[in-house]
Amino acid sequence: AVTASDITNIFTASDPELPHVIDDKQIDRVRAMHNRFSEGAESNFNFNTLLLVASVLAGLGLISNSSTTIIASMLVSPIMGPVMGMAYGMYIGDKKMTRKALKTELLSLVFCVFIGIIIGLVTGWTSLAQKWPTQEMLARGYWQSLLVGLPV
Repeated sequence: AVTASDITNIFTASDPELPHVIDDKQIDRVRAMHNRFSEGAESNFNFNTLLLVASVLAGLGLISNSSTTIIASMLVSPIMGPVMGMAYGMYIGDKKMTRKALKTELLSLVFCVFIGIIIGLVTGWTSLAQKWPTQEMLARGYWQSLLVGLPV
C-alpha cells in the first residue's frame, strides 16, 4: 500500500532513486491523482461557467421556493474541487496547492454572494418578492447553518 510519506517522497525527493517498494505504476497513479486534485483546485473557464450556472440555479431555487432546484445547483457546483485540493494539499504538505485551493474557494464564495445579490436586486421588483422570505430561505437563513458549513 502507498502511504502518505511515499506520496510526499515522490514529489519532494531530490534523489531520483525512490524507495524500492514503490514501482513505476504506483508513481504514475499517484502523479495522476496529484494532477487531478491540482486541476480541481484551479479556477478556469469550465469552473467559472459551472459556478455561474450553479449560483443562478441556487438563487432562483431560493426565490421560487424550490428545493429541487437548490439541490440541482449543488450537483452542478464545482466547489468541491478546491475543497478536495485543500484537503489533499494539507495531507501531503503541499502548501502551494493548499493556498491555490483556498484562494479559489474564497473567490468562488465571493462570486456566489455577488450573483445572489444581483439575482435579489433583479427579482426584488417582481411579484416573487412579495412571498419573501420563502420557506427555503428561512430553512437556510440561520447562523448555525453557516457555522456548520464553515469547516467544509
